[in-house]
Amino acid sequence: MLTRRHALLALSAASCARKSEDMNSLAERYVKLILAIGHHDPNYVDAYYGPAEWKPAKQPIENLATEASALLDAIGQLTGGDMARQNFLLTQTRAAAARISLLRGEKLSFDKEAKALYDVKPVAPRSKRRSPVTAPSKTATPNSTPASPFQPTVSTGPSKPPSPRPAPERKSGSPTFPPTRPSRSSM
Repeated sequence: MLTRRHALLALSAASCARKSEDMNSLAERYVKLILAIGHHDPNYVDAYYGPAEWKPAKQPIENLATEASALLDAIGQLTGGDMARQNFLLTQTRAAAARISLLRGEKLSFDKEAKALYDVKPVAPRSKRRSPVTAPSKTATPNSTPASPFQPTVSTGPSKPPSPRPAPERKSGSPTFPPTRPSRSSM
């Protein structure tokens, strides 16, 4: 989810005088697009502290989809300049376009949604994967020594729980734990 941080980063990027004017105008369009998405999803923008004139009126979601597409094309056509800034803006605009698609009712699988919104590829939880370390060994025999220190042994039957250790005997006169403090009345 894009938040206030993303809008503020784009806003601060747009205010840098040393950067290309084309990139600044694209960053401004991006901020306005994010604010417009906020009209359709109240949790999308936490707060906005930029110029009041940048706050757009509510627009139909189809117009936002068109603007996101046009902005992606414009960013893609830029040459030279700050490539890190351009890539950041491109990635964030792709995420905004994906959010617009979801708001329009498009359904995505979890993996595709994670890639579209966060630019990450989810990894299956460890319990769903089999790794060589946790997979049973074909060469291990019951109660044998593991082939490597990282390979578990294979057991054929239920194991007995270890017997509890007896508590160590306390010598008379040894301090108690936790140590007791003298009472105030004895002071």
